[in-house]
Amino acid sequence: MISENGTLIQTEVPDGLTGVLLGLESFGEGDVILHGPTGCRGPHSYLSEHMRPRGDARERMNYADPFFFGQPRIPTTSMDGNDIVFGARAKLEESLKVIAGRGDGPLAIVNSPGAALIGDDLRACADEILPGRPCAIVEMPALSAPFAVGFQKGLIAMLEALDLEPAAVQPRTVALLGLSLSHARWEGSLEELHRLLGLCGLEVVCALGAGADGEACARMASAEVLAVVHAPFADAVVPWIGARFPGRVVEGPLGAPLGYAATEAWIRAVAEAAVVDPNPALEDIRQERRKVAHLLDRCVGSLETLKGAAFAVHLEASLALPLVQWLHGYLGMLPVSVVLSDGADSELAQQLHVWLQAHGLGDAWGRSWRQGEVDILFADGAAAMLARSLGIPALDLEFPADPIPDFLPRPLLGVRGATTLLEQVIRGLF
Repeated sequence: MISENGTLIQTEVPDGLTGVLLGLESFGEGDVILHGPTGCRGPHSYLSEHMRPRGDARERMNYADPFFFGQPRIPTTSMDGNDIVFGARAKLEESLKVIAGRGDGPLAIVNSPGAALIGDDLRACADEILPGRPCAIVEMPALSAPFAVGFQKGLIAMLEALDLEPAAVQPRTVALLGLSLSHARWEGSLEELHRLLGLCGLEVVCALGAGADGEACARMASAEVLAVVHAPFADAVVPWIGARFPGRVVEGPLGAPLGYAATEAWIRAVAEAAVVDPNPALEDIRQERRKVAHLLDRCVGSLETLKGAAFAVHLEASLALPLVQWLHGYLGMLPVSVVLSDGADSELAQQLHVWLQAHGLGDAWGRSWRQGEVDILFADGAAAMLARSLGIPALDLEFPADPIPDFLPRPLLGVRGATTLLEQVIRGLF
């Protein structure tokens, strides 16, 4: 939403409570219990199921148990007005007994904002009902914090519950940090990063926040390299992990591996940290670029359409930086609006700001896409849907809202992700 003076008001972007819940849901084992009223869970349950569906989600009778209400994700303790006044320990105990009986994986309990005011002792209740079973506890739900802050809070809570032990470094192993369920096409991107690093002789043993289970997290404790994919989704996790495990932390100098140059830079950084040869992956990127160049030649008028096209970017910094530089440098497109969803204080944000000014594009900084002529928008799902309703081509790269899933893995990151994105840009602008 845009205010009268043109300031971006991001009412559509999920908050820190949603981040906590989805961070815990990313582990995929057990259940994440929301201690609160039934109405608090609906949007979160939908988002989690949309971003990582359960395999048996169509069998709704599997979720007819109390506290699930037919939805496969995020059961709730069904608090009411009396519970807010007098406490809901009894309901929490009952829900834990029912939900814990569905499996033996780790559980998580998250206070809703209302429940956080009561003061029910979640840890004591979990220890009493589930002795010896890992259970992550989040007392304060980070409601007013950004999504990425809450997401990492959920990750750290589960890592603490798993009580992982540090182990000797296993050479040529990589753990990915900062990739999340909220990033569009995260599954395809994960597959692509596996492929590129595999060409260098590296094994990805864990993708924290993107489907890693307890076993994968245990392998993260001995990973040689901790490779950051999206910095805003790893700035709290990295120091927590770095203080406990021996792996070397690596960040791409150009942000996430999005587009050709940023992907090459990210591969080089990871390969250097692991002391392996990056050339097999770099040669793969070169071959893909040659193929794309031939395809561009076959698109009659495509280059003329792309050069000088005005685009807007409303994304977090680790996506915005490589995307702006790639679209401008490789395709000759012009950024007319650059707004960062995670703020302008990070190193990557400042790097992007300096780059825009150096290229005479400083007016784009902080300018909403609603304030000028834009040929295509790159944003979160809600903003992209709004733009499309106004006749503006738009791609959602965060919090995807498209109800139709990808039938085949289609990455956003890596060299194949760049090819996919390029095809979408050309189709959108033609």
